[in-house]
This record gives sequence, C-alpha cells and structure tokens, in this order.
Amino acid sequence: LLTPAFSATRCVREYTDKHYVPLAAAYRRRSLDGHGTGESLLNWRGQLSDHWSEIRFGAVQVETEGEEHRFRAEVYLGELNPDAVHVELYAESLDGGDPARHVMVRGEPLAGENAWSYSATVWADRPVTDFTPRVIPWHPEALVPLETAEILWYK
Repeated sequence: LLTPAFSATRCVREYTDKHYVPLAAAYRRRSLDGHGTGESLLNWRGQLSDHWSEIRFGAVQVETEGEEHRFRAEVYLGELNPDAVHVELYAESLDGGDPARHVMVRGEPLAGENAWSYSATVWADRPVTDFTPRVIPWHPEALVPLETAEILWYK
C-alpha cells in the first residue's frame, strides 16, 4: 500500500509534472517576447525583496450568514504595489487533496496609507477557524512558490 505513495518513480513523476514541465513551458513563453517578461519579473522580484517586510494585516472580520462565511481583511502594503500580491483565504484539505484557496477581492483603499480592504465569501460547510488569510506574491507569469517563496500569514 505504501509503495505508490513513497516510490522513487512517483517522486520523479510528481517533480516533473509540478516543476520541470511548468518551468519549461514558462521558459518557452518568456523567450518569445524578448526581454519584456523577464524585465517585468525582475522588477516584480526586486519590489518584493525591497518591500515584503512592510506588509502587515490590520483587522480581520468574519460574519456567518445562512450558508456563507464572509471574510474582510485590512492589509497594509507599505511601498509595495498592490498588484504584486494576492490576498487569499487558505484552508487545509479535508480529504488529502489540494488545499482550499480563495483569492480575496481587493476593495476600497483605507485612508492614509497604501492599505486596502480585501473580502471573500465561502460556503459555511466548514468552520470559520479552518480558514486563514494570507498574502502571497503574484505576477501573471511567475510560478509561485517556485520562483519566490514569501508568504505572510494572519496571526
């Protein structure tokens, strides 16, 4: 029973499918547009490096109404461009599959700083405590977490 889960063949196949193949496809896409994507990724990566430590959560609120949980989170980004990140709700898988990840929608800016209100609604088929807001890097051409591994969890 354990061989399929822990065999070298499974490890190589999984690593190839999750890492090598996506990176090869990204390389092909990036090489077609000259330096545009590479330059954009380099600028994005530099911005993350320079400003990631400035990110912090403010208030997080949750309302349960009927069959839905509504989450609202304040996120302070310092000097980081809000388009350089996604704020999402994360919950571990219940059945050993992929975790639940819900990208939160950026709403109104908060007064005075580079801060934003983010919101998301999920079905109330799981307890509120299963979900945790987090900030992760985001770029349309980046393979996260392969190309950058920053993450900020709400505590």
